Amino acid sequence: MLATGSSYPFPGKSGTEDASEASARFRDGYEALSRAERVLLLGAGPVGIELAGEIAAVWPTKQVTIVDIVGDLLGGRFKPELRRELHRQLEQHGVKLVLGNPLREPPPTPPGVLGTFTVSTNAGTEITADL
Repeated sequence: MLATGSSYPFPGKSGTEDASEASARFRDGYEALSRAERVLLLGAGPVGIELAGEIAAVWPTKQVTIVDIVGDLLGGRFKPELRRELHRQLEQHGVKLVLGNPLREPPPTPPGVLGTFTVSTNAGTEITADL
């Protein structure tokens, strides 16, 4: 994979230039994801939406929640018809959206590391996840 000029935290990108280390990180991340019952994704942009859909499609019994500081999918930058369709598809797969309501503090575990935690939004909504 070659992605010049872009950067994302793990699991969007491996965070390393060493192929064997990257492979191990992704393998460990997959193992943690397969064992998690509840998954929290931060960000309702293209990457977060795609990841949520993929997780929900492969593991339909997992509880997937997306939290974003912005009040709509994709930051409201695309046509309303597209955003409505994405809402519909995510809802169809059981993905919970918490939009316009950021977390007070980041999760206590690093991305991709299994460990049950509860976080709160600025509005007081509590979200419990394993990953």
